[in-house]
Amino acid sequence: MLLNGPFVVVGDVDDAFKDHDNAGETRRVVTGLKVKARPQVRPVRVRLWLEAGPAVGHRVFDGIMAFPRGFVCLSDGRDETIYLRSTGRTRPDGHAVCIYADDTEAASRIDVLIDADGPLLTLTAVPGYGLAPVRISARGLHKLDELGLILDGCDRPFARLAAGLKLLLAIREQVPPGRAAAVRRGRAELIAEWMRGLGAEVSSSDARELASLIDDQLMHDSADDLDRRAVNLATEMVRAAGLQAHVHDPGPTRGRLGG
Repeated sequence: MLLNGPFVVVGDVDDAFKDHDNAGETRRVVTGLKVKARPQVRPVRVRLWLEAGPAVGHRVFDGIMAFPRGFVCLSDGRDETIYLRSTGRTRPDGHAVCIYADDTEAASRIDVLIDADGPLLTLTAVPGYGLAPVRISARGLHKLDELGLILDGCDRPFARLAAGLKLLLAIREQVPPGRAAAVRRGRAELIAEWMRGLGAEVSSSDARELASLIDDQLMHDSADDLDRRAVNLATEMVRAAGLQAHVHDPGPTRGRLGG
């Protein structure tokens, strides 16, 4: 969203500009709220999540919101930028909503989590290549559904690639034997398509070849020493895709700003 004003408004504009305290815990149902955001410099990235999403940055709201028409409205509060998205359901008593921002006064990245009212979850990852936690719904999350969250961005690409491959290496434990091959192939294609976004010229046909390479490796692999196998396979995939210059292996998570 390219903003001319200093807010991203979630929900009803009139309610958002009443004197709500967005921060902290509140169970009072609101229909709109505002998040302080950076105007005019460049677009602000706002992502909507249903039942699961990243718990990254500052939590600027954790409460109950009602969307009477079953749509989440994002706007700049001035009717110049408006985006609508269906929640897929209407709840008269409201939805659990948690909002995270990278900055409390001038956000450039905002994540709106709807009905992710359960615990924080540590995603599957290789030790030393950890990923940010996610918040999930109280109903839980199937292990294989973690892959979409692992591949939700391209930051720390080697860590994400290794985590996705580790998840697939353990696929025998997650699905019935008769479905394992089809599920493994489908997830391998997701990883290969995600690799197309890492900056190199990886075509659709290249992605299919990568998916076949991943599938072949996983088909004959055992579930022993998942971490070592995932790192080795991730390194092989990076090399096969010609992504060495684009995917730096950072090792263990570093401090902020090169610390």
